[in-house]
Amino acid sequence: MTLFNKAILAGISSSIPKHRVHIHDMGFDIKTVDRISKLTGIREVCVAPEGMTTADYCIDAAEHLFQEMQFDRSQIDGIVYVTPQPDYIIPGTVGVLQKRLNLPKHCVAMDIKHGCPGFIYALFQAVLLVESGFCKNVLTCCGDIPTRNVNEKDKSMRLVHGDGGAAMLVTVSEGSHPSAFAFRHDGAGIEYLYVPAGGARMPRKVGVTDQPVEDAEGNIHTLENVCMNGLELMRYIVGEVPGTIQEVLEAQGWEQEDVTAYALHQANEFIVKSLARQIGVPLDKVPVDMEDTGNIGAASVALLLCRQMEKSSLDLSHVVMSGFGTGLSSAAAAMDLSSTYFSPVHEI
Repeated sequence: MTLFNKAILAGISSSIPKHRVHIHDMGFDIKTVDRISKLTGIREVCVAPEGMTTADYCIDAAEHLFQEMQFDRSQIDGIVYVTPQPDYIIPGTVGVLQKRLNLPKHCVAMDIKHGCPGFIYALFQAVLLVESGFCKNVLTCCGDIPTRNVNEKDKSMRLVHGDGGAAMLVTVSEGSHPSAFAFRHDGAGIEYLYVPAGGARMPRKVGVTDQPVEDAEGNIHTLENVCMNGLELMRYIVGEVPGTIQEVLEAQGWEQEDVTAYALHQANEFIVKSLARQIGVPLDKVPVDMEDTGNIGAASVALLLCRQMEKSSLDLSHVVMSGFGTGLSSAAAAMDLSSTYFSPVHEI
């Protein structure tokens, strides 16, 4: 496995909606809500107001990152934007970021459509650009507004998902700063977490794709909403995520006891703790922090790290990060974040 040495993650910032919705105010049966809340550890979710997109939160995060790090944005020569919900079908949303952040025109700019593993994919692409020598300073953003695709009568999704975005600055470094990545993808499981209608394969059609159906768990959704098979998704996560984590440990030459923190995608408390047990690491190395935000998708790892660093000074010299979900996909990264700048979480 390739071990990269030139690129460092210089800074991370995250931005989330101010508006919260308590899960007891969503109109579901109280006993059901209490049961799900106990399982997931979530009591409130962030909800973006109408008119706000993922790009807006990523732009806010990037602005704060530039200002707080006193970074000259004219030195940006690469932009990477990862989200499953672009502002437009054509062109890519990366142009929106470039214009509103007043970034240079002489830079490579790319969109990647990905969901929950998007943080790792964004970081990986930025590292590749720096390692290749083509770029020296890459702004990479990721996020999602999943609440827009969730049916209001689907308790399995609505009680868990929130909105938000993140920005990262990846730069060329002096000296050696090893980072490792691992990926697994199984397209055979695409239907376990997807929105069937709205693309070229199944265009939206009034009276067809907007008709509600009820699943075996009593969740209601249409073909235009996120559809999830929770059991199959969980099987994939516990079956594949530990393998990607083990791969990056081996690439770095780390043992499990060397890892100072595991920053896992904040899907829900049950999944995070199940993974910790599966991997065989103590829970004090696997923080959970989504009680008042919910699962904000691709930006959840960035939000977790920023919030944890606000609360206390963690040892981030040996960090393993992991994102998993839509695809079905699993991604992991291992690197030293002890010199990374973490911006306080911003709310708009």
